[in-house]
Amino acid sequence: MRDDALRAVNNRWVTPLSGGVFLLIAGTGIALFFHVGTAIGHVVHEWLGWLFVAAIVLHLVANRGPVAIHWKKPRVRGAVALFTTLLVVAVVPIGERRGPERAMRDTMMRVSRAPLRQLAPLVGRDADALVADLRAAGFANASSDRSCEELAGHDRGKLFRAIAVVFPHEEERH
Repeated sequence: MRDDALRAVNNRWVTPLSGGVFLLIAGTGIALFFHVGTAIGHVVHEWLGWLFVAAIVLHLVANRGPVAIHWKKPRVRGAVALFTTLLVVAVVPIGERRGPERAMRDTMMRVSRAPLRQLAPLVGRDADALVADLRAAGFANASSDRSCEELAGHDRGKLFRAIAVVFPHEEERH
Protein backbone atom coordinates (compact mmCIF):
# COMPACT_ATOMS: atom_id res chain seq x y z
CA MET A 1 0.00 0.00 0.00
CA ARG A 2 1.36 3.43 -0.90
CA ASP A 3 1.97 6.05 1.77
CA ASP A 4 -0.93 8.18 0.44
CA ALA A 5 -3.29 5.22 0.67
CA LEU A 6 -2.08 4.43 4.22
CA ARG A 7 -2.64 8.03 5.28
CA ALA A 8 -6.13 7.97 3.77
CA VAL A 9 -6.99 4.81 5.73
CA ASN A 10 -5.43 6.37 8.81
CA ASN A 11 -7.42 9.59 8.49
CA ARG A 12 -10.68 7.89 7.55
CA TRP A 13 -10.66 4.95 9.98
CA VAL A 14 -7.71 4.60 12.32
CA THR A 15 -7.70 8.08 13.84
CA PRO A 16 -11.45 8.12 14.63
CA LEU A 17 -11.24 4.50 15.84
CA SER A 18 -8.31 5.37 18.12
CA GLY A 19 -10.18 8.36 19.51
CA GLY A 20 -13.38 6.41 20.15
CA VAL A 21 -11.61 3.45 21.72
CA PHE A 22 -9.55 5.83 23.86
CA LEU A 23 -12.74 7.48 25.13
CA LEU A 24 -14.27 4.11 26.02
CA ILE A 25 -11.12 2.77 27.66
CA ALA A 26 -10.64 6.00 29.62
CA GLY A 27 -14.24 5.92 30.85
CA THR A 28 -14.19 2.26 31.86
CA GLY A 29 -10.73 2.71 33.40
CA ILE A 30 -11.98 5.56 35.58
CA ALA A 31 -14.98 3.43 36.60
CA LEU A 32 -12.66 0.55 37.50
CA PHE A 33 -10.42 2.86 39.49
CA PHE A 34 -13.36 4.03 41.61
CA HIS A 35 -14.79 0.47 41.83
CA VAL A 36 -18.05 1.41 40.13
CA GLY A 37 -19.53 0.13 36.93
CA THR A 38 -20.34 -3.38 35.86
CA ALA A 39 -18.67 -6.65 35.01
CA ILE A 40 -19.30 -5.93 31.33
CA GLY A 41 -17.40 -2.64 31.75
CA HIS A 42 -14.41 -4.58 33.02
CA VAL A 43 -14.54 -6.97 30.05
CA VAL A 44 -14.99 -4.08 27.60
CA HIS A 45 -12.00 -2.31 29.14
CA GLU A 46 -9.74 -5.35 28.82
CA TRP A 47 -10.73 -6.42 25.30
CA LEU A 48 -10.96 -2.97 23.74
CA GLY A 49 -7.46 -2.39 25.04
CA TRP A 50 -6.34 -4.83 22.32
CA LEU A 51 -8.30 -2.89 19.70
CA PHE A 52 -6.63 0.29 20.94
CA VAL A 53 -3.18 -1.31 20.59
CA ALA A 54 -4.03 -2.40 17.02
CA ALA A 55 -5.29 1.07 16.10
CA ILE A 56 -2.14 2.71 17.46
CA VAL A 57 0.10 0.25 15.59
CA LEU A 58 -1.76 1.04 12.36
CA HIS A 59 -1.45 4.75 13.14
CA LEU A 60 2.32 4.40 13.67
CA VAL A 61 2.73 2.41 10.44
CA ALA A 62 0.73 4.91 8.43
CA ASN A 63 2.75 7.79 9.90
CA ARG A 64 6.14 6.11 10.05
CA GLY A 65 7.90 9.07 8.42
CA PRO A 66 6.78 11.68 10.97
CA VAL A 67 7.23 9.12 13.77
CA ALA A 68 10.86 8.55 12.70
CA ILE A 69 11.45 12.31 12.87
CA HIS A 70 9.92 12.45 16.36
CA TRP A 71 12.14 9.57 17.54
CA LYS A 72 15.20 11.72 16.86
CA LYS A 73 14.13 14.18 19.57
CA PRO A 74 15.65 13.53 23.02
CA ARG A 75 12.37 14.52 24.71
CA VAL A 76 10.47 11.80 22.84
CA ARG A 77 13.09 9.15 23.57
CA GLY A 78 13.15 10.22 27.22
CA ALA A 79 9.35 10.02 27.51
CA VAL A 80 9.30 6.58 25.89
CA ALA A 81 12.09 5.40 28.22
CA LEU A 82 10.22 6.76 31.26
CA PHE A 83 6.93 5.10 30.35
CA THR A 84 8.62 1.85 29.36
CA THR A 85 10.28 1.78 32.80
CA LEU A 86 6.93 2.46 34.49
CA LEU A 87 5.35 -0.31 32.42
CA VAL A 88 8.00 -2.81 33.50
CA VAL A 89 7.62 -1.82 37.16
CA ALA A 90 3.82 -2.09 36.88
CA VAL A 91 3.58 -5.49 35.21
CA VAL A 92 6.74 -7.47 35.92
CA PRO A 93 6.72 -9.09 39.36
CA ILE A 94 10.06 -8.39 40.99
CA GLY A 95 10.69 -10.64 43.95
CA GLU A 96 8.02 -12.26 46.05
CA ARG A 97 5.27 -9.97 47.28
CA ARG A 98 5.06 -9.94 51.04
CA GLY A 99 4.05 -7.65 53.79
CA PRO A 100 0.89 -5.79 54.68
CA GLU A 101 -0.26 -5.30 51.07
CA ARG A 102 -0.35 -9.03 50.40
CA ALA A 103 -1.80 -9.83 53.82
CA MET A 104 -4.62 -7.32 53.31
CA ARG A 105 -5.45 -8.69 49.86
CA ASP A 106 -5.40 -12.30 51.08
CA THR A 107 -7.58 -11.41 54.08
CA MET A 108 -10.11 -9.60 51.89
CA MET A 109 -10.25 -12.58 49.52
CA ARG A 110 -10.89 -14.97 52.41
CA VAL A 111 -13.53 -12.69 53.93
CA SER A 112 -15.31 -12.23 50.61
CA ARG A 113 -15.39 -16.02 50.07
CA ALA A 114 -16.56 -16.99 53.58
CA PRO A 115 -20.24 -17.87 54.13
CA LEU A 116 -22.19 -15.20 56.01
CA ARG A 117 -22.76 -17.61 58.96
CA GLN A 118 -18.96 -17.60 59.48
CA LEU A 119 -18.69 -13.81 59.22
CA ALA A 120 -21.51 -13.10 61.69
CA PRO A 121 -19.42 -13.81 64.84
CA LEU A 122 -16.65 -11.55 63.51
CA VAL A 123 -18.99 -8.57 63.51
CA GLY A 124 -20.87 -9.61 66.66
CA ARG A 125 -24.17 -10.18 64.90
CA ASP A 126 -26.56 -12.99 64.13
CA ALA A 127 -26.30 -14.49 60.62
CA ASP A 128 -30.04 -13.88 60.07
CA ALA A 129 -29.53 -10.17 60.79
CA LEU A 130 -26.72 -10.00 58.21
CA VAL A 131 -28.91 -11.74 55.66
CA ALA A 132 -31.77 -9.29 56.38
CA ASP A 133 -29.43 -6.28 56.02
CA LEU A 134 -28.03 -7.60 52.74
CA ARG A 135 -31.51 -8.24 51.37
CA ALA A 136 -32.53 -4.71 52.38
CA ALA A 137 -29.45 -3.45 50.52
CA GLY A 138 -30.60 -5.16 47.31
CA PHE A 139 -28.98 -8.57 47.60
CA ALA A 140 -32.21 -10.57 47.26
CA ASN A 141 -30.33 -13.87 46.97
CA ALA A 142 -28.59 -13.47 50.36
CA SER A 143 -28.57 -16.50 52.66
CA SER A 144 -26.37 -17.56 55.56
CA ASP A 145 -24.68 -20.21 53.39
CA ARG A 146 -23.65 -17.75 50.67
CA SER A 147 -20.59 -15.51 50.58
CA CYS A 148 -20.31 -11.86 49.61
CA GLU A 149 -18.44 -13.01 46.50
CA GLU A 150 -21.35 -15.27 45.51
CA LEU A 151 -23.83 -12.45 46.08
CA ALA A 152 -21.84 -10.04 43.88
CA GLY A 153 -21.01 -12.38 41.02
CA HIS A 154 -18.14 -10.84 39.06
CA ASP A 155 -19.08 -7.23 39.90
CA ARG A 156 -16.41 -5.75 42.19
CA GLY A 157 -18.59 -2.76 43.01
CA LYS A 158 -21.32 -5.08 44.31
CA LEU A 159 -18.72 -7.08 46.22
CA PHE A 160 -17.49 -3.96 48.02
CA ARG A 161 -21.09 -2.90 48.75
CA ALA A 162 -21.87 -6.34 50.23
CA ILE A 163 -18.73 -6.23 52.39
CA ALA A 164 -19.69 -2.70 53.53
CA VAL A 165 -23.08 -4.03 54.67
CA VAL A 166 -21.44 -6.87 56.61
CA PHE A 167 -18.71 -4.60 58.03
CA PRO A 168 -20.37 -1.17 58.40
CA HIS A 169 -18.45 1.92 59.49
CA GLU A 170 -18.39 2.40 63.24
CA GLU A 171 -20.78 5.39 63.10
CA GLU A 172 -23.31 3.37 61.05
CA ARG A 173 -23.56 0.71 63.77
CA HIS A 174 -24.97 3.02 66.42
